[in-house]
Amino acid sequence: MKHILLLATLLFSMGAWAQTYPFAEGFHGQPSGQVPSGWSGDIPVLSYHGLNEEKGLAAEIGGADLVDSIISPLIGPLTNVSTVSFWYRIIDKNIYPSTPTTLGAGDKVEVFISNDGTNYDNVYTIDQSNHTSSFNFVRRKAFIPQYAGDMVRVKFVCSFGAGATYFVDIDSVVLRDDPTASISPVLNGAIVKLYPNPVNGSNAQVAIANSETYSINVYDILGNSICSANGSGTLPLPSSEWHSGMYMVQIKQSGRTLTQKLIVQ
Repeated sequence: MKHILLLATLLFSMGAWAQTYPFAEGFHGQPSGQVPSGWSGDIPVLSYHGLNEEKGLAAEIGGADLVDSIISPLIGPLTNVSTVSFWYRIIDKNIYPSTPTTLGAGDKVEVFISNDGTNYDNVYTIDQSNHTSSFNFVRRKAFIPQYAGDMVRVKFVCSFGAGATYFVDIDSVVLRDDPTASISPVLNGAIVKLYPNPVNGSNAQVAIANSETYSINVYDILGNSICSANGSGTLPLPSSEWHSGMYMVQIKQSGRTLTQKLIVQ
């Protein structure tokens, strides 16, 4: 009986914090020094760490704390034009906020999505290849059409590489429809998705919304074929193994060809 009551309590708690879509969290009304209500992890809300020097998530990352993370409430259901966006900046802890941080090897901010609460897919990464040191907040966005119809959780993971301790400030986390996400090429009457694009540190995927078999050939900027695959539905590309740059993804189905650009960061 106790086990049944505990399970019921856990399910009620999960449902109580489930958020409808679209979703937006600005953290300004959350208590300072605590993980925001409905979220879980070890990144608290702190004053002066958000947009306009208001409250925001603040991960203190350094030699004494190599990794901090936080997971959102359950959000959804998503659509086929859903995006996740947020504002961030990275500032040295010493005499905060006096010095913007220059990221080194191993320093990164990763965004993951899960539709089962256990398995998380990387949808966006910020590291030394795409971060510009600045006092100002910068907005980042990732298209996530692969989770259409799902209830999801968003997970932020901040990892330390080397150097001085710094704060990763995050504010205004938003999941909503983005009209530009629906601007997708069509092959044989079916929408073709190439995502995430740009891709950083993970494998991109090609998805065609029909059951017909298709082939993929990927070429580098010199025209060299570096990857090929055949199948239907969703096919992965081993982009995590490729150097940064632009690639051409050629997709063939039923005698027709579509070519899309893929940016690897």
